[in-house]
Amino acid sequence: MNKKILVTAMVVIMLLLGIAAVLIGIRLATLPTTTPLDGKAAPPSAEFTNNPCSGQCESGAECNSFGNPPVGKMWSCWYNSSVGAYRCAYDDYNSGGSSCYYDCSSGWQPCGCDWNACVDACLDKIGPGESGKHTMPCDNCGQKFTCDCEKPQASPTPTPTGTPTATPTTPVTATPTTPVTTTPTRPVTATPSKRPSETPTVTPTLPTTALISDKADMVLFGAMLMVLGIGFYRVGMFNLIERMFWYFGGKAVLGKYNTKYFNEKINAEREDFEEKF
Repeated sequence: MNKKILVTAMVVIMLLLGIAAVLIGIRLATLPTTTPLDGKAAPPSAEFTNNPCSGQCESGAECNSFGNPPVGKMWSCWYNSSVGAYRCAYDDYNSGGSSCYYDCSSGWQPCGCDWNACVDACLDKIGPGESGKHTMPCDNCGQKFTCDCEKPQASPTPTPTGTPTATPTTPVTATPTTPVTTTPTRPVTATPSKRPSETPTVTPTLPTTALISDKADMVLFGAMLMVLGIGFYRVGMFNLIERMFWYFGGKAVLGKYNTKYFNEKINAEREDFEEKF
């Protein structure tokens, strides 16, 4: 094959691969990142556990498998700097407001934990004079949170006692009055107050340097280096590199080894020198 055609084909292939990598990198750069730490640090009230989580977007729901959180708390996943890894944590429900959890498609969003619906479900499964608690997932993030409730004791209806002894001469028809039935009302359960808005401390991090991802970049650059290596071999570039290495120090080092390859090179140089004189 003509060397010019081969070199031209190599250049075109490498340019196409490079342009494709840049376009894919620009496209991925416009998508939201995947770690909760990008843009928000763990809230001060987060109570870390030893349970691991991935730290990816929507990873707070991964912690649901580790049981139910305490009353007034929800599961969440944050980076624990003391252990250098992501860990499940108990966090105030709906902590962070509209920046409660990191949605994979739309970024930071509210968790939507419905406290009133949780209390209603809690009251439905207890009797008068009892108290209890209920755990359910938040509407948006799917992270479990726990609420508590208490139902008052039912008031008994008074029953009249005794038998009247006096017989009235004139019967008096009494108009019965409708007894007032007291309907027990559900107590207003105090909702844990939300923390005042806090400005999270974001740890400065280096910008993402991968064009696509680490694995995809290695495959791409590997293919480019293979094409480049084949081109070097076909156009004789390796011979030029070998000569440069040999004459700029390689001869003094490798020429000492008594091998067939190095002996042939030295003999060829000697014959060339003798032919000139």
